[in-house]
Amino acid sequence: MNITHYLISALFTLLLLTGCAIDPATATLDRAETLMEEHPDSALAMLDTLQPPTSAEENARYALLYSQALDKNYIDIADDSLILIAVNHYEKSGDIYRLMLSHYYHARVLYNKESFPRSLLVHHKSLRYAEQLGNYFWCGRNADQIFGIYEMFYHCSDALNYAKLAFDYFNKSEKQTIFNSYAVLGLARAYYNSDKYDEALILALGAADSAKKYDDRSMYLSAKKISSECYYFLNLPDSAIKGYSELLTHEYDPDLIGLIGLTYLKSDNPNKAYEMTLDTITALTPNLVTFKSSIYKSRNDFKSALSLIENIMLKNDSTLISYLNQGFSSELSDYYEYEDKIKELEFANLKMTYGITISLIVIAISCIGFIVIKMLIRKNRIIERNVNIAQNFNEILISKEAKSKQDQEKILDLLTSKFKMIDSLCSSYYESSATKSIKRKISDEVESIIQDLMSEERLTELENSLNLNDSNIVASLREDLPQLKELDYKLFIYSAFGFSNSAIALFLKEDKIESIYNRKARLKTKIKKLNSAQQEKYLRHLSH
Repeated sequence: MNITHYLISALFTLLLLTGCAIDPATATLDRAETLMEEHPDSALAMLDTLQPPTSAEENARYALLYSQALDKNYIDIADDSLILIAVNHYEKSGDIYRLMLSHYYHARVLYNKESFPRSLLVHHKSLRYAEQLGNYFWCGRNADQIFGIYEMFYHCSDALNYAKLAFDYFNKSEKQTIFNSYAVLGLARAYYNSDKYDEALILALGAADSAKKYDDRSMYLSAKKISSECYYFLNLPDSAIKGYSELLTHEYDPDLIGLIGLTYLKSDNPNKAYEMTLDTITALTPNLVTFKSSIYKSRNDFKSALSLIENIMLKNDSTLISYLNQGFSSELSDYYEYEDKIKELEFANLKMTYGITISLIVIAISCIGFIVIKMLIRKNRIIERNVNIAQNFNEILISKEAKSKQDQEKILDLLTSKFKMIDSLCSSYYESSATKSIKRKISDEVESIIQDLMSEERLTELENSLNLNDSNIVASLREDLPQLKELDYKLFIYSAFGFSNSAIALFLKEDKIESIYNRKARLKTKIKKLNSAQQEKYLRHLSH
């Protein structure tokens, strides 16, 4: 740490000791944010001494600054749980600048965990917020990252578009940094990958000059390699060999030897390629393998040449599989373009939303009205059905009056005093011209009786009554036709008491009255297989 760091730290400590009202955690975060750009290592060290704050605002700042410090110190993490604290907070807070940063560093974490399509999408979001803020520096940073992802998976057209975008944004930025030079290098690489060697060469030479200014060895070597390969494809072999040879003085790379050999083969002096010593080089880099294969073919050793080419094909297949497995979609590629169109349509969508909302309200009211009407119709149908069943109950009472007094008293006792209420209501029904209130009373009374008559206890009483008053008729039926289903016996009992088919359908929980007609028909068919005396005894109870 230099003298400037000590002075800043001393000043910071002095502010705390003077009783300043700033919360210590807030002061630490402010200090780390100040140091982030120029001294990210100091910012990280400071954040490491701080416990995650308890307030949501300070915790979000801590999550963002810590993620930022890790990235700037080249510490790659693949767990996005920390940065998501910042993303989730700033999406609700309205702090667009910090939301933009949160998305940027979230995208970086997604990149580290090799979730490239998601990283691409989140960089798009960050870019949109940076554009909204007019922050060209962060526009350039996001565009450059998007370019890098597209380049990695050979989306050359998209990569070139975003390399141009990054170059333009950095040039517009008031903050002129080394990122401007890297944008030049990136654009040179994008032009080279798109086979635009003239444009790539000019930019690569410019990037090499910038690298000398910043004393950036990595940038210089990358720029030099691009320019050398441009010379190769522009049929300037001497310049290409000179560039490759210079690169070899900086670092040994077998692939560069392959490039030199291929360039010699392309030059006016191909014999130099055949004079190169390759036997001691075992590496299988693409250009070296291609060069070796060419030498083998010139010696008519096609088997060795084919073997080397197969190795290259296997590596290319692996790269292709990796590319196909990323799942880049056309929607992802077009995200940036569609954002502009979406923005233009926002106002139209707002109007449409109002229209749709009003329409939905009208539809909802109509649906509610329709449902209410349907319910009323259904209720009226149930009332009409129950009134008809009430009339059936009344007819049963009248018919029983013609039988013996003993039978009549037993049946009336079984069917309870509610039937007397039915009789009274039915009389009122006809006398008062069928008012709705009388209908509803009849319906309610019938519903109560239906539930009673459906119970197993009441059904058993009805069966015992029939057996007692009609020579054990149900017991005989069970003995004569033991294979019948229980529903058939119930049908017979209800029918013997004179209940209508619609009433029996309700008792047996059948949705359609046709089911009762069919079941009766099948029961009659089975009864008709008995002797004539038995048939007559049973069929008279199924005649109506």
